[in-house]
Amino acid sequence: MKPEKTNYSFSFKDYALAIMVLIGLNCGFIAISIWMSQQDIQSKFAQRTQTIHNTLLNRLNNIDVALISLVGLNHISADNKHDDVSKFSTDILNSFDFVDAIYISNKSTPDKQTAELHKNSYIINTVEPYTESTSKLIGIDFNTNDRYSSEISKAISLGTIVNTKPDNKLFKSDSHYYLLKSIYSGYFKPAAESSRINQAVSLAIIQINVKKLIPDFVTFYGEFNIAITEKKSGFISVESKKEIDIPFWHTDPLRFSALLKIHDSNFELNISKFLSIDEFINKKLYTASILSFSISLVFILLLHSLRNSQYKQTISQEKLFDQQEKARITLTSIGDAVISTDIHGRIEFINNAAEQLLGYTLNEVYGKEFSQTFILVDEIDPNSIKKPVEYCLNNPATGTLSETAMLLHHNGTPISINTNAASIHNSSNQLTGVVLVLRDISKERKLVRKIAYQATHDELTGLTNRRGFETQLQYAIDDRRSDTSKYSFCYIDLDEFKVVNDTCGHTAGDELLKLISSKIKKHIRKDDVLARLGGDEFGILLTNCDIKVAEKIANSIREEVKKTQFVWESKLFTVGASIGLVFIDKHTESITDVLSAADSACYIAKENGRDCVHIYTPDDKAIAEHIGLMQWPTRIRSALQDQNFVLYKQLIVPTNPDTTKPITEFLIRLKSDDGDLVPPMAFIPAAERYNLMHEIDCWVIKHAINEIEYLANANMLYSINLSGQSLGKANLYEYIANNITHTGINPNQLCFEITETAAITNQEAALTLITQLKKLGCSFALDDFGTGLSSFSYLKTLPVDILKIDGVFIRNMVTDKIDQSLVKTINQIGHELKLKTIAEWIETEESKTLLTDMGVDYLQGYYIEEPVIASVFL
Repeated sequence: MKPEKTNYSFSFKDYALAIMVLIGLNCGFIAISIWMSQQDIQSKFAQRTQTIHNTLLNRLNNIDVALISLVGLNHISADNKHDDVSKFSTDILNSFDFVDAIYISNKSTPDKQTAELHKNSYIINTVEPYTESTSKLIGIDFNTNDRYSSEISKAISLGTIVNTKPDNKLFKSDSHYYLLKSIYSGYFKPAAESSRINQAVSLAIIQINVKKLIPDFVTFYGEFNIAITEKKSGFISVESKKEIDIPFWHTDPLRFSALLKIHDSNFELNISKFLSIDEFINKKLYTASILSFSISLVFILLLHSLRNSQYKQTISQEKLFDQQEKARITLTSIGDAVISTDIHGRIEFINNAAEQLLGYTLNEVYGKEFSQTFILVDEIDPNSIKKPVEYCLNNPATGTLSETAMLLHHNGTPISINTNAASIHNSSNQLTGVVLVLRDISKERKLVRKIAYQATHDELTGLTNRRGFETQLQYAIDDRRSDTSKYSFCYIDLDEFKVVNDTCGHTAGDELLKLISSKIKKHIRKDDVLARLGGDEFGILLTNCDIKVAEKIANSIREEVKKTQFVWESKLFTVGASIGLVFIDKHTESITDVLSAADSACYIAKENGRDCVHIYTPDDKAIAEHIGLMQWPTRIRSALQDQNFVLYKQLIVPTNPDTTKPITEFLIRLKSDDGDLVPPMAFIPAAERYNLMHEIDCWVIKHAINEIEYLANANMLYSINLSGQSLGKANLYEYIANNITHTGINPNQLCFEITETAAITNQEAALTLITQLKKLGCSFALDDFGTGLSSFSYLKTLPVDILKIDGVFIRNMVTDKIDQSLVKTINQIGHELKLKTIAEWIETEESKTLLTDMGVDYLQGYYIEEPVIASVFL
């Protein structure tokens, strides 16, 4: 029904309303303007007082810096001290208007009469500016009373700046205070207090005029009252009072107070300001009035516009009602199912798509209640019934609902749908019914389920993948903290799997993984979770399972894998399983903790010979060592990148220095985060295990050769250690040769050390490298000689120049005759082969004498000389 025509012109009530709004807006804007002015005044006061405070602090801090510089100048300007000090003092006076004078007092031994009062006299011998009045202070003892004696002693013993109050007996002033700082003999302030007392020679004194501290501020901010007072005694009080008419309506003035801590004294800075009516009446007030009038005018125009808008809205609704039939026809042709009901929930219309989705025609369902005809249930909980029509009818204000559900077709087939329901209202905003739009999303749901399955399962074996397994593992960790269940985690790593991959290819490896998966499944229970974690690694979450039962299951799986035979292209393979077992208890913190513990236990199982089960316990020493080793690779790489390695060197002295050059051996240390040095035996095992020794060797070679270039000592042989890993690197010779060429050092000064074990293990590579470097001019030493099973036989094939006798024979040789005989034999054989010999680990005078008598060529050890840092690292 079309609305009746209405007169939309302005009435008297409209104008009265506009005037009232205008008055109200004017009052409101004026109040806001006054409030904003007050806020602005307070903000400016805070900014200006803070500027005064900060600038005053800067002036006081700067004079401290000037005094420290004056003292430093007295330390370093010994030849022309008076001229330099005078010039610098003049600069201070010119820079700081609140400094009235600067004095230098020299310490002198007191006479008997003075000594009874205090220990030393401090005679003023320098004063700036030098005027008729200040010149009279020359020769006066600054240390004239107990107050000054106490402050002078404090300045000398602490070595810091001390401030003192004035004494009328000497300077005839009560508006100054003085900054004292002791001057010591030498270039630097002594570290110890006793040394500072003994080495004090002079005092530097700056006289501060407190009344001049704030004149600039008073001039610039003339409306402020400013006062500075020393809190404890009140002996200094500087006030800047300005004449101002106090308004009759004023309340409290604006105030600012701050504490200035100047060495031993606390000064209080107080600033205040009264407000005047002129500060509140400004352009903002006039602007507010004009703005409020303008807004009122706009309000009237908006009111008129709103009334016109309402009229247009009525016309638009009539047009919508006229087009309702056209919309009904349109609904029959769209792809989504559309259903409309009346206010009682009875079906009035369904389109063709709805007939196909529901399996009913419009005639079959017309007039029936929707909730009684069609059943919608929750996708997750089928017992939860969805009633979108009732919801919209009971919540007409909200009027809309969007959710997913399962629709039961009349033949019983469940269909995943997306439901959008909305209440329908007429032109009077009265509820007339509900419209539902149902969209079949079965295909999308099937695709989502497929993607979800693929996201949590391994494509090759069909087992749970790492992502899905970690979700289950996190649930177990959370559940175990409540002490309601028992869980164990079994980590399986196949032995010899790489042989199959390398021999027959990845296709064979994939088939073996599927076979092993099926074998493991036979030994797990219904609620257990088996997953492929990656590569040839499997994980099993054993539910309601203590560690003893878990060990039995793990051993049964190990036996099953062990007896499995895999045939590929007529080749027979057998594999094993190393298994790490972890019990998940209430102390288990995270997935990372579980996986790390299981991985460590599995590692120990492999170290123990493979094909076995190892149970993780927190106090397992083998696991603790493994975890410790695992942390080193990251630390070593960081040290190489961040230059945290430090080069050390140790002197090896000849027993006959007249005919033999000394040797310096280069050593390496690691600087920890706290600055301590870590010895090589702490990180070398990990570096060897994780193949990082070659990088460390290259670091030592580069920095050692730089040190040799820096020292330029032609009468010294330098020794550099090489690891077994580096011997096998084809580019090692080129790296060494390039560093020698780059620095220009003499290769005859280089000697490379390799251990006997490394030489035997990499005999061919060692022989090649030794030959190449000896052609270049370098020499070689065989380190730790004597511990190998066939030590002497290799000497004929390795063209080394020096034998380093293993320290295990040296340490106890004074008391162990067998060790003596072994050392003597090695030394004799070395000399027979024209080799020099070095005895290391010398820790006593007795062992030094005994080795010298045996004829050993070189001696090395902490008793001879401790390692020192290389010069390039100082």
